[in-house]
Amino acid sequence: MRILESKVVTTLSPTGDNPRNSEGSFIRLNDGRILFAYSRFLKGGDGASDDAPCRIAGLYFDEKGETCLTDEPVTLASADEYGNDVQNVMSVSLARMQNGEIGMFFGVKHIGLIKDEYGRADGHLDFVLRRAKDNEPFTRESEVLCTTGVRAYYVMNNDRALRLSSGRLLLPFGRHILNYVNGRMAIEHRSEAHIFYSDDDGRSWCEAPGAVQLPNISVSRSGMQEPGLVELPNGVVWLHARTDLGFQYESYSYDGGMNWTGAQPSRFTSPESPLKVARNPYNGKYYAVWNPMPYYNGRPDVKVHWNRNPLVIAESTDGINFGGPTILENDPTRGYCYPAIFFVDEKTMLLSYCSGGPIYEKLVGGSHVLSEMTIRRLVIE
Repeated sequence: MRILESKVVTTLSPTGDNPRNSEGSFIRLNDGRILFAYSRFLKGGDGASDDAPCRIAGLYFDEKGETCLTDEPVTLASADEYGNDVQNVMSVSLARMQNGEIGMFFGVKHIGLIKDEYGRADGHLDFVLRRAKDNEPFTRESEVLCTTGVRAYYVMNNDRALRLSSGRLLLPFGRHILNYVNGRMAIEHRSEAHIFYSDDDGRSWCEAPGAVQLPNISVSRSGMQEPGLVELPNGVVWLHARTDLGFQYESYSYDGGMNWTGAQPSRFTSPESPLKVARNPYNGKYYAVWNPMPYYNGRPDVKVHWNRNPLVIAESTDGINFGGPTILENDPTRGYCYPAIFFVDEKTMLLSYCSGGPIYEKLVGGSHVLSEMTIRRLVIE
């Protein structure tokens, strides 16, 4: 692939009152504008960590994705709507619903009561769907719980909701079990990939019977974390997930996300950082954005950018065979992760991704790679 134009449209940099901007998703409105929703963290709590106060914020762009039309971000959802038992809301995915409404999926982090030996509470993370017509608020009256069933810590990073050609909606989660020992709690760091699905346009949700875990789980601390989904041209659903084994691991479903093949290493080398793959609806091509540099013996563990450098993009006509990667970002003082992809037309796309570095470490009090976000516009031949 050849990039004809690469331009930064907007950079969301942290401030003392807004120490982190991360994990976004795009959607086109009926009037042509593009809505970008993201996690906007606020001052308080543990710096810019996942447990800090956060709300879902929105920006609007012109129909070509060339100009941000919003001076100040608007609030789309906040923890204040839930009362004192919710710590924050974060990690958003947008999708157009079959009745024309916008669907907004995001995590709701509940404050727990039982604490572990370090004083951390057993807060669980659920995901909900709110829906609204264009330019109307996403109210709680429309809210549906997606992660029904087992109480656990569910993780779905940004821009992950997938509608299949059949109309079914799929949501991929890394599920971390909550363990209790002698009245104390611990969240299992190792994750399994679980899929929730809806066949009625998001009004009700069920968990698919098949889960995906690593075959060599005893040598992995991560398991299958932050999974993503892609539908291939033949209707097969491809699942990929980050691991600590130097590769994205993959699995396939031949029945619409209900059951899955055993996980195996994919062609995508990677640190513990998510891969994003999306299909351009205008030309049918697939694009992958990820960090290709794995851990391996002899390579230093670079704390500055959490080994999430460089950030690259590759193209495929079938979603299986990808060409060589093209570098998007490689500043050695920054890390790049949690990409979202939006296709403006056949040759143009918007990318959002975290792009922070240690320059912000004192300002944000931690999580500096996640502190800043870049929105870039690409024109591809």
